[in-house]
Amino acid sequence: MPLTRITSQLISIPSNYPLTGSLNGTASYATTASFAMNGGSGGGGGTTSLTGITFPYVSGSNVYTLSQSAVAANDLLLSVNGVVQTPTTDYTVSASSVTFTDSYPSGSSVNVRYLVTATSSSFVDLANIVLTGTTTGDAYYPQVAALLHFDGTNGSTTITDNSKNNLTVTATNGAAISTAQSKFGGASLALDGTNDYVSIPDNEALELGTNNLTWEMWIKTTSSVQYATLYCREPSAFGSGMWTLMINNASSTAGDIALYLGDLSGAVPLLLTTGVSIRDDVWHHIAIVRNGSAWACYVDGTSRATGTYSGGIGNISAVTLIGADQNVPGRNFAGYIDELRITNGYARYTGNFTPSTTAFSNTGGDVGKALVVNSTATGVSIGTAGYFSSQLAKAWVNFNGTGTVAIVSSYNVSSITDLGTGNYRVNFSSTLSTIPSVAASTSNESVNTNFGVNVNSYTTSTVNLYCVENGTVTDKSAISAIVFSN
Repeated sequence: MPLTRITSQLISIPSNYPLTGSLNGTASYATTASFAMNGGSGGGGGTTSLTGITFPYVSGSNVYTLSQSAVAANDLLLSVNGVVQTPTTDYTVSASSVTFTDSYPSGSSVNVRYLVTATSSSFVDLANIVLTGTTTGDAYYPQVAALLHFDGTNGSTTITDNSKNNLTVTATNGAAISTAQSKFGGASLALDGTNDYVSIPDNEALELGTNNLTWEMWIKTTSSVQYATLYCREPSAFGSGMWTLMINNASSTAGDIALYLGDLSGAVPLLLTTGVSIRDDVWHHIAIVRNGSAWACYVDGTSRATGTYSGGIGNISAVTLIGADQNVPGRNFAGYIDELRITNGYARYTGNFTPSTTAFSNTGGDVGKALVVNSTATGVSIGTAGYFSSQLAKAWVNFNGTGTVAIVSSYNVSSITDLGTGNYRVNFSSTLSTIPSVAASTSNESVNTNFGVNVNSYTTSTVNLYCVENGTVTDKSAISAIVFSN
C-alpha cells in the first residue's frame, strides 16, 4: 500500500460529553478536553496514545531521538510548549534524530505526530513527550515575586531580595542571619520565637487575586508553640485579602502545617497537613501551590493536604511578615528559615516532586536564548545574562482625574493624590533607585491639550503632574504616565 500523508485536525470535545466506545477495532480510548484526531482513513495502523516518552538528549547538539524513524521533517507535525514548529526552519530530521534550531530547557513539553513513517504506513500519536538535558537558571524567574536566600555574615540584619522586584526586607527585634544552620549558602534566618520577625512593606507584587502561585521555603524547628507563623499578610484584623501560613498544632509530634485565607474563612484552614512531623530539628521543604481552584501543601515534595477554592484573594494594603502574626502576639516561629521563594502566576508543582538540591536561581537562564520581556515590563532576559531592568518602565498608571481621583490600572503605583485642579501626585509602591524621567499624556479629541510636569517635582517616591488645556489648568478624565529610572 503506498504511503499516504494524513491531515491532522483538532476537535474539541465538551467536558460534559464523554467519548466512549471503540475508535479502532476493539481498542477504546478515553478522551478529555481536546483530542487531536487523524483525518482520512488511510494509514491502516490506527492511533496509539503514549505518555511519558522521553527524548534522550545528546549533550551540546540540540539533537533528540525519536522512537521510530522518519524520512523528512515534513513527515512530522511537531510542537514545543504548544507552539507548532516549522519543518526545516525550526528543526530537521535524519532517520530517528530531530535536530532543533533553538535550545529548549529541560521539562519543555513536546508533541509529535507521525504523518508518514519510513518503516510502515501506520501512524502513531505521541503526547506529553519531555525533552531531557540541562538548562541554566529558572525558566519561571519572571514570575518570582520574592526570593530570599538569607545569606550573609553571622548576626547581619541585611536581607536581600534577589527577585526582579528588589523588595525592601527589614529584620526586627533580633531577627538576623545565622551561620549556625543553613540548607544552602552557609547561612539562614534565625528566629527565637519570642517577638522577632522579618517584614516586607505593602507591595502589589505579593498580592494574590486569582493567580496561580507557589510559596516555598526550608524550615528547621523543634518548637511546639501553637500557631507558629511562617508567612502571613494581614491588615489590622483578620479579613478579606489576608492569609496566614503557620505550624498549626501544639503537639511536638503532629506539627501540622495550616493555610488560612481571609477570603475563605477566618476559623477553618483551607489546608491542614496530616501524617507528618516537622518539629524534629531537621530541615523540611514546605510548599503551598495553587493551580486554578486546586490548592495543595507539600512537605518534602509529598502532598500532605489538598483543598479547593476558586475565588480571588482580595488585594489589601498590608505588611507581609515572616515568622510572626501581625495581630496576635505569641504566634512567633522559633528556628531557622532558608530559601524562601514566592512565585506569583505559576504553579511549579502539580504532583509529588523532589525538592531542589541547590539554592534557587537568581536568573531566568537559557530560555531559548531569546529576548524575553516579563509580564510587568520591568525586566528582560537574554541567554545566561539574567534580567536587566534599567531601560524599562519602573512604574506606569492610567487614572481618572475628575471628581474623586481613581486609578484605572497601574504598575508600582500605590495611589494618586489630588493636589488641586488639574494637579496630581503619583505615589510609587516601591522607591526608585534614581530620580526618574517621566512621559505623560491626556486625551481630548475636540481641543488641543498640552500636558506638563511640575518643575522640581521629581523624587524617587513621587512625581507631580498637571494638565494644561489652552493655557488653563484643568481636571482630565483620562491621564496616563510612564516612569523610567535606573
